[in-house]
Amino acid sequence: DSIPGLAVLSVSLFIGAYAIYRRAPHHDFANQAALAASICAQALAMVLFFKIAGNSATARVALLVAAMQLGLVWLMPNYLHRLVSMLFAVIALFVAAERGQWTALVCLVVAGSFVALSFSESRWIAGGQVDRVEPAWAGLALGLLGAGAAHATQIDRTVLLPSTIWTGAALGLVLLGDCAANLMEVPLRDRLLGGLAALVFVAAAFGAPGLIACALVLLSAFRSGRKVFVGLALVALLGTLVAFYYQLDATLLKKSGVLALCGVTMLAAWGVHRWAYRCAKEPT
Repeated sequence: DSIPGLAVLSVSLFIGAYAIYRRAPHHDFANQAALAASICAQALAMVLFFKIAGNSATARVALLVAAMQLGLVWLMPNYLHRLVSMLFAVIALFVAAERGQWTALVCLVVAGSFVALSFSESRWIAGGQVDRVEPAWAGLALGLLGAGAAHATQIDRTVLLPSTIWTGAALGLVLLGDCAANLMEVPLRDRLLGGLAALVFVAAAFGAPGLIACALVLLSAFRSGRKVFVGLALVALLGTLVAFYYQLDATLLKKSGVLALCGVTMLAAWGVHRWAYRCAKEPT
C-alpha cells in the first residue's frame, strides 16, 4: 500500500509484460497473459498517481494516465496492446476535461492528432514504424467514434460529454482542415466543390458534434482503404443520428432542424456529384 511498493510492483509487471511480448510475440496465450499483466500494472500505477497527487486530483491523474498510455503505445511491441493503450489515452484525456470545461480543447487535440497521423502515415511506415502507426490510428479512430457517442444523452438521462458551440467548432475546424489538405492537389473545380460540401456539412451538423467526429473517421478510413473502419464509422454515424433524435436535452425543433439540414446537405452533395462527375457511357 506504500508508494515505493506500488511503484516497484507496477514497474515489475510492465517489465514482465514487455519481456513476454519480446520472448513469445506470436503465442496467443502468452500475449493475453502479457496484456493482463500490463493492465494490472496500469491499475497499480493509477492508484500510485492518486496517492501522489491526492484523491481529489482527478484531472491531473487522468493526464498522467494519458501520458503513461502514450508511452506504452510506443514501447509495447504488440498490436492489441498499442490499440488499447491509445484508446485508453483518449478516454483519459476526456476524463481530464472534467465533464465539459476543456472538452472542446480535447476534441481539437484528439481529432487533430488523428488527421495529422492519417496524412503522415506513409512517412511513418516508410521509416519502419508500421507496427506503431497502425494500432495508433485504430485507437484514435475508436476514440473519436466513442467521443461522438458520448455527446448523446444516455438512457439514464446523463450526458458524458456535453455538446457546446466550442466542441462543434473544434471538430468542424479539423474536418475542414482535413478536407483542405486532401484537396490540395486536385483541380480547382474539385477543390471548390469539395470545400463547399465540407463547409455546408459542418454548418448543418454543428449542433450534433458526434456526426462530425464520425465523418472524420469515415473520410480517413475510406481514403486509406480500411473497409472495417468504414463500416464501423457508418454504423456509428447511424447510431449517433438515432441517439441524437431521442435525446432529451434538446427541443424537437432543434433536433428535427439539424437532421433535416444534414439530410438536405447529403442529397444536395449527391446531386452535385452526379452533375459534376457524369460517368462515361459504356460502348455498345
